[in-house]
Amino acid sequence: MVGRDAATVALALAIPAQMNDGSPFPDRDEIVFIAFGVVMATLVVQGLSLPWLVRKLGVQADTETERALEKDLAVRAAKAARHRLKEIQEVEELPEEVSEQLLRRALDIGLRISPDMGDEERREAQAHRVERIRRIKRIQGEMLSAARHEVLSARSEPGADPEIVDRVLRHLDVRSLR
Repeated sequence: MVGRDAATVALALAIPAQMNDGSPFPDRDEIVFIAFGVVMATLVVQGLSLPWLVRKLGVQADTETERALEKDLAVRAAKAARHRLKEIQEVEELPEEVSEQLLRRALDIGLRISPDMGDEERREAQAHRVERIRRIKRIQGEMLSAARHEVLSARSEPGADPEIVDRVLRHLDVRSLR
C-alpha cells in the first residue's frame, strides 16, 4: 500500500506548476491536496481499522509452531557448533578451560536464537559441570591426602620440628575445607 500511496503523491507532485504558455496549471493545488487527502485517509482508515479487524476475526499467529521450529533449529545449530568444536579438538590440543569456554559459547549460539532451548541444554550443561566438579574434588582430595601423608611421614624424620609439621598440616586442613 505504501508504494502505491507514494506513487500517488509523486505523480501529483510531478504535475508541472505552469503550462507551456506560462500560465498556472489548472487546479494543480487541489489535485495535490486531494492526493495527500486520499493517501492520508487510506493510511489512517486502514491503520486504525486493521487491529480491530484482526481482533474481530480472531486471527492469531501460530506461535507454538514457530517457537517449536525455532527451538529445533537452535538446538541443531548448537549441536553443530559443539560437533565442530570436537572435530577441532581432535586435530588441535586445546587447554581444558578454553574447551569449556568454547563449549559454553556453542550453547550460547543456540540460546541467542531460542532462549526456550536453554532448559534442556542447561540441564545437560549443569550435569556436565556437576560431574566435572565431582571429578576435580575427588582428585584434589587425593592430592591433599598425598600431601598430608608426606608431611606426616616427615614428622618421624630426624630433626623435624613437630610444631612446624602441625602448622603445615593445619594449612592443608584449611585447604581441604575449601
